[in-house]
Amino acid sequence: LVHLQLGDTARARAAAEQAARHGSADTCREVMGMIDARRDDTASARARLVDIEKTPAALDCVASHQCLDIAATLATIGERERAHTMVERQQSREMWLAYWLGRPEFDPIRNEPRFRAVHDQALAPRERIIRNP
Repeated sequence: LVHLQLGDTARARAAAEQAARHGSADTCREVMGMIDARRDDTASARARLVDIEKTPAALDCVASHQCLDIAATLATIGERERAHTMVERQQSREMWLAYWLGRPEFDPIRNEPRFRAVHDQALAPRERIIRNP
């Protein structure tokens, strides 16, 4: 994801393909979808996400980065409602979630009330610590 965040989609694709060869094929779909979306190839990104939200890992979003990768890809390709649904499935509302939701892939939905509600819930423990050291 570092290469993707730096805008180097070619190196990001190569890294994702290498990860898939070493047994990370499930996560590779989301990452390849993000790469496609960053390259403005929304058709390919959408094709990669067909039925992905129905996979067991996507449905069990207790503390799954895969759910957030799916949500980020959906947000990037303009699937706002589906992105919000995946973010809301994330059952953990701990501070690490606020960090993950800060990724630029969430910019298209960042200011929407549903996204803000989850983000604010994830920040709540931090706010309690700051106010009551």
